[in-house]
Amino acid sequence: MSRPTLTVLAIVMTLACGPPAHAQDDLGIDPQLPADALGVDGPLSTGVALGLSLASTLGTFGLGIGLCYVNPVAGLALMGLGVGVGPAIGHVYAEEWGHAVLTSLGRIALVGGGGTLFVFGLMLDALSGEGQLSTRHSGAGAAMMAGGAVMGLAGLCLAIYDVADAPSAARRANRRLTRLSVAPVVGPSAGGTQYGVAVSMRF
Repeated sequence: MSRPTLTVLAIVMTLACGPPAHAQDDLGIDPQLPADALGVDGPLSTGVALGLSLASTLGTFGLGIGLCYVNPVAGLALMGLGVGVGPAIGHVYAEEWGHAVLTSLGRIALVGGGGTLFVFGLMLDALSGEGQLSTRHSGAGAAMMAGGAVMGLAGLCLAIYDVADAPSAARRANRRLTRLSVAPVVGPSAGGTQYGVAVSMRF
């Protein structure tokens, strides 16, 4: 193959770090145009991210409910695990490890701590009602139950947020992983001006 032919092929399709700046500037083409804006599918699916978070949360929670009929303690623990860890699975899929770990720990602390506080408050209230404790313990039990309920509700809200944010996590990952740009290229050659298209993909 002759040298002019090789030159034409190199200019027509160039896979490199980026097309020539002058070609992009003159034609008004954004060199950082995301892949999804060009109709190119990203490597991660928003539907898969949402499905993983939903299935992990609802599936584990449902299994925990069923287990409660056999072993209440194990069932409650499994339900807490579903709410604590399940919503973060979509973020793990999107490789947002820091987000997944932090929100999971936060939910586990809120749900576990709130559940424990609620149970102790319930026990205090029950013992006070039976006359084994003073009435002030009854008030403390009610306050503990209220605090536990608020903590549990906060953990539930954080779980809903993580599930709803899973598709956005996949989109953020796609923007981080892949950038695609296409621009016309004009270059000199021995036989005159040559025209082509430069395609750049940055990982």
